[in-house]
Parts: sequence; C-alpha cells; structure tokens
Amino acid sequence: MAAQVNEQPQAEVWLFPLKIDSVQYFLMAEVKDLSWLWHLRYGHLNFGGLKTLQQKHMVIGFPQISIPSQVCEECVVGKQHRSQFLKESHEEKRMSWNWFTLTFAEKSEAFIAFKSFKARVEKETGRSIKILRTDRGGEYCSNEFEHFCDDQGIRRELTAAYTPQQNGVSERKNRIILNMVRSLLARDKIPKSFWPEAVNWSIHVLNRSLTFSVQNMTPEEAWSGRKPTVDHFKIFGCIAYAHVPDEKRKKLDDKGEKCVFSSRK
Repeated sequence: MAAQVNEQPQAEVWLFPLKIDSVQYFLMAEVKDLSWLWHLRYGHLNFGGLKTLQQKHMVIGFPQISIPSQVCEECVVGKQHRSQFLKESHEEKRMSWNWFTLTFAEKSEAFIAFKSFKARVEKETGRSIKILRTDRGGEYCSNEFEHFCDDQGIRRELTAAYTPQQNGVSERKNRIILNMVRSLLARDKIPKSFWPEAVNWSIHVLNRSLTFSVQNMTPEEAWSGRKPTVDHFKIFGCIAYAHVPDEKRKKLDDKGEKCVFSSRK
C-alpha cells in the first residue's frame, strides 16, 4: 500500500495531510486500555513515571491508571542498552529544568541558533547565561562564537577531544531523547525522515514528565510556575483531522482534511 505525505505543517499542532487509499492497517492508534493509551501518548514514558505523575498530581488532565504486567515491545527495541559500569560517585548539585531543542539545517547555523536561544531564556527567566559547556566542534569554536561569548561575559568550558563523559548531563539527555524517538518511530513503522517531529514531541512530553532535578513537579512547572495540562496529548503518528478555513475552500469542499499527528511547535 502506497502512501503520500505532504509535509506542510499547520498552526500550532503539526499535522501533515495524508493521501492514501486505505487506512485499515496504516497508522492505526486505537487503544482502549487507559494505561497503555497514556503510555503511548507520553512517548513511551515508563509506567512507574506515569504512576508518579498521577499520584502526585503533577499535571492537569491525567487519569487514574494501573501498571500492566505486559512488556512494551517498542520500548524494548527503542531503549535497550548495555549494563552500566560501576564508577565512583560524587556529590554535584544540578539545577536541570526545562528541555530545549535548537534545530538548524547546517552546523554553521549553530551560532545564530544559540543567540536566539540566549535571548529567549534570559527574557523568560530574568537571568543571564554565565557558562556554556560544549564539545570542540567547529560550529562552537568559530571566531564569531568566541567573540560573542567574550562580549557577553559567558565563560566557555570545552570538553577534551573524544571525551563525552565530561559533558555527561547533556549526553544522558540526548540518550533519553533518542530512546523515546526510536520508540515513537517503531510503533507504526513511521519513516525515519520524521525524526525532527519525533524529537520535538519528545521534548514537549519530557518537559511534562517527572525528573530527579526538581521534586514533586515537572520541568515545565519549575520553569514557568504553572502546572501543565496534558489532556491535549495524542499518540504520535495517529490519524487526525485538520479544519480547513472558509477562506481556503469552496462551498462544497470538505471542511476537514485527514492528516497525521506529529508534534507541537
């Protein structure tokens, strides 16, 4: 069965028009069990985490769920990893709140993306960025990047070559995001070309999930001061219908267009 997707995002919720002959087995997301439904809506977040969100009332619009005994196959194929090596522990205070993604087509756009990110977070928080830790990629070590950080009083911390362990927090977050992305794409065999949308949805979900960095609240609440609502969550890749405005259709044209739900901006 062939399917054609017109990659044209619409409004705040990203929906992509879908042109197929039959949807009998394509991208079907009918789930009757609430526990499994919200496991899928939350991008395959583990059931223990979902239960904690519900018990501590960390979000609005989350129902009562139970922890099932079955294993989620998409979680197995998307999150499987080697056992950790034992290492010495040390105390380190971290204030890691909201998750952000900076997307750009070319690595050369990293500087522009960082300037935009800096302006946004400093305006939202009223605080300034003091330290920036990155690897030694050329996109982070350009002259204009260095001069900008010097002018803004931002101290640079560059990791040693081939030593991602020195930026462990970032590496761990990348792993969490990619695990969720793999699980999202695996469920309905969604094309890997939709990985940017899967990343955006994963970030949206993780900001409304529990974390060890802040207690009894989600990163979104810690960042904005408002308890987030999750009753708008849908399963990534499910069939959705977008309303066609009067200005874009004739009198007898369909008022809705079949799409695939992918993410929120």
